[in-house]
Amino acid sequence: MGGVRKAADAIAARGPATPQERWEETGGYSPSTLASMIAGLVAAGDLARARGDNARAALYTGVADAWQRNTENRMFTTNGPVGDGHYYVRIDNDGDPNDGSQRDYGNCAGLHQENSVLDAGFLDFVRLGVKAPSDPYIADSIAETDASLATDTPSGRLWRRYTFDGYGEKADGSPWGFNSCTPKTFGRPWPILTGERGEYVVARGGDGLPFLRTMANTANDGYMIPEQVWDCPPNAVSERCQEPNLFGYQFGKATGSASPLAWAMAQYIRLARAIDAGRPVETPAVVAKRYAQGVQLSVPTLQLTAPADGSVASQRNVTVSGTTNAQNVYIGGGGQVLSVTPQKEFRFGGGAGELDFGLASKDTDTRDPNALDVIVGPGQTQSSVLDWRTASPVQLPMLPLAP
Repeated sequence: MGGVRKAADAIAARGPATPQERWEETGGYSPSTLASMIAGLVAAGDLARARGDNARAALYTGVADAWQRNTENRMFTTNGPVGDGHYYVRIDNDGDPNDGSQRDYGNCAGLHQENSVLDAGFLDFVRLGVKAPSDPYIADSIAETDASLATDTPSGRLWRRYTFDGYGEKADGSPWGFNSCTPKTFGRPWPILTGERGEYVVARGGDGLPFLRTMANTANDGYMIPEQVWDCPPNAVSERCQEPNLFGYQFGKATGSASPLAWAMAQYIRLARAIDAGRPVETPAVVAKRYAQGVQLSVPTLQLTAPADGSVASQRNVTVSGTTNAQNVYIGGGGQVLSVTPQKEFRFGGGAGELDFGLASKDTDTRDPNALDVIVGPGQTQSSVLDWRTASPVQLPMLPLAP
């Protein structure tokens, strides 16, 4: 459990952005990485709770809940250039997918606006139980992802990693070279991504077998599934295809990439198991129960005034302040978790109700539970009675609230 605790502490302290996402090329707010972080924190919270560490369990699940509620705000663009402009982006640098930010994606991909680059990593939200299979934001991203990344081959439909990907062979089949972008290289389709789409289809109650067959069709004579597949039809001549190619690659079969890719082989087994079970088998039940099933969680309000969100402490002692209607606040730092009971703040006045002993609150106006209403006599107002400038101290008659 010590290793789990250290890992969860690090995720909670350093997330929700990541310095390196699933393709090991860049950092920021990544749908696939954030799905893993959220699921990991919920699972760690469940383990902590089972060991009686309720404070750490509350911290982990509370952080995960906040991140889960904000995935669309941080990574779902509504003004993208593909399709209807509404979809999850591959990665965002600052949690605002609509601000027009640009980045160089590496591997000869070039400089592009973040909301013009898609990948299918958002499917991990469903696979890991962070979102329901019927989630509308997931469904709204499918058509744009297919338009940007899908390609049909003799083996079946396959997907590239992300828009403008340059990690793959040159147009004539020559191999990719490290930091060598002249002539340009092009990312080719990955069979593993067909398996991931198949799991999503199974999660929605569909048939995953066509996706399994496609993965099998890409395998070589030794039944090894490759990392990437050649996506150029015979005699094709375009920016990414110069046929016949120099290495005899076949349309829909392996390129010079790793064969087998262990990750793809594992995905093939995962999809087969999912088809047999009628659901993705690696979805953590505790995560799905919290987010993808049942009723929506009731969330207390929390407004942090210090320290600034996302800031780094400059000294060992830090004062944390803010307002909340929660019964407890959990603060983590330095490997420790503190449980704090917020101080109740009461204010005079502000109510417009009447005294009613028939109500549990004794007050017909309960809009502000922290306000102590002042009952005044005929011809008086709260403002005149509570005007400390005219008399000090102000003496108010106390009216018992028990009949």
